[in-house]
Amino acid sequence: MKGGQGLMTAQWLDRVGDWNPQLFRELKGRLTRQSAFLVTLAALLLQFLLGSLVFESGSDPVPVFRILNWLLPMMLFVLGTVLLMTDLEQEERRGTLNFIRLSPQTSQSILLGKLLGVPVLVYLGAALLVPMHIWSTLAANVSLSFLVSFYGLLGVACAFIFSLALLSAFVGRFSAGQTNSLGSTSALVTALLVGLAFLPIYMNWNQLTVWSVWLSGLDTGGVNDLQWFFLPIGGSPAIAHSFTLLNAGLGIYWIWHILNRCFRSPTSALLSKRYSYLMTAHVELLLLGFLVQSSVSLNATSDWFSVLLCFSLVNLIWFGVLMLLLSPQRQALLDWARYRHAMTDMASGARQRSLISDLIGGDKSPVLVAMLLNFGLVAAILGTWVFLASGEAQKLRLLAGLLLSFTLLAIYVAIAQFATLAKSRQHTLQVAVAIGGVALLPPLLLVLAAQGEPTHAKELMLFSPLLWLVLDDVSATAIALSLLGQLGLLGLLTFRFTQKLTELGASETKALLPGRDTAFRARPRGAD
Repeated sequence: MKGGQGLMTAQWLDRVGDWNPQLFRELKGRLTRQSAFLVTLAALLLQFLLGSLVFESGSDPVPVFRILNWLLPMMLFVLGTVLLMTDLEQEERRGTLNFIRLSPQTSQSILLGKLLGVPVLVYLGAALLVPMHIWSTLAANVSLSFLVSFYGLLGVACAFIFSLALLSAFVGRFSAGQTNSLGSTSALVTALLVGLAFLPIYMNWNQLTVWSVWLSGLDTGGVNDLQWFFLPIGGSPAIAHSFTLLNAGLGIYWIWHILNRCFRSPTSALLSKRYSYLMTAHVELLLLGFLVQSSVSLNATSDWFSVLLCFSLVNLIWFGVLMLLLSPQRQALLDWARYRHAMTDMASGARQRSLISDLIGGDKSPVLVAMLLNFGLVAAILGTWVFLASGEAQKLRLLAGLLLSFTLLAIYVAIAQFATLAKSRQHTLQVAVAIGGVALLPPLLLVLAAQGEPTHAKELMLFSPLLWLVLDDVSATAIALSLLGQLGLLGLLTFRFTQKLTELGASETKALLPGRDTAFRARPRGAD
């Protein structure tokens, strides 16, 4: 009998190996009898404790139902994230990650094998809790349709979180050259963020919108008036499901686009510039859709400033991530500066792209132009909303605040570009320190100056992302002068970066080709 079971297991694993060799490798190494026994024992013990809770509460299954609704996602999200990120760190330490890259499998097949195989014991533990979850659902008089929605959304959420965990591991290695200890710390920090931030958002969103029709009898009130561009998400489970699945699917698509790039070409920029414009439009329209409904009640200028301050802080985080994803490595930048004029389209033999086209869509070119286009896209979306929804007396000052905000973001990008030219592998930390210092300096100076009661201390905040806190208290002249000063600083930083990039490219070329530097002198005027 045991021999027959072993033969069936071997045949099953062989089929898995034919479909996805990487998944076969993960299952063979992790799904052992000892590990399966320990997971089964832990699941049985947990179910015994939950069963004891039912008897202690007078045979009330609702507490168990609620616990399992939170426990299953938490177990999958947190443990799966830790396992995936530490697995990639171990592959890197052993040197097997590059070996896997050389295999004939596609990057998508390899990463899918990781995603399905590495957390297999977590999947097993969750599966063993499903029978008790079904029982508690029925005992709590909740429809089985809820379980279909619950596990469908849970699968999509796992695909999103685990893909994001893989991406975090790759981005960490790309940006900081992590040591083994830092890699493990990054996994724990990411898992902590997932448990404390993503899990509550995921559960509260679903309880208040997607599952509200089933959980209404359990004192879980829904948000019936929630709208996105006046689409009634809170009042319709069908719309709530469609909206949630569509945006989760788009998020997974964006993440896998980046994963495939950084796995097969780890020296390239993590995200193509052309995709960044689509991602920015998706993020901004998603945020704006929820604000359109509330803008009807935004009458006071202070209300507008509060909303736009929140929007600005979210965009600061988003564009920080986008900057990290778009930035090429130092060597790629230097190669672009040295050889751009000699590059041709290898497929067609055509002449190289124009400088503007390369700055807009090239993977090795500097990111400032692409980031400016992203800023312009967001400014157009927000500016249109502000222009149409705000009062006549508010329009000019609100639009000026948006312009100041995006000029500041452009300055931060220009500062960050200098860090990419440094030889240090900790350039991400340097970028964070530099931008953090520049952003925090005006509020700090304001605090120090306020002790002496200066007459123009608030104008300092116009050089900070928190400018919305003082925008209504400063004069139009101060706003105009601040904007001119920021534009001048942006132009100076851009000019100095261009000079520095050209100097580094020329100096490395001379070092590589001594005596042949005349071949790389400036091209004649009028050359592309």
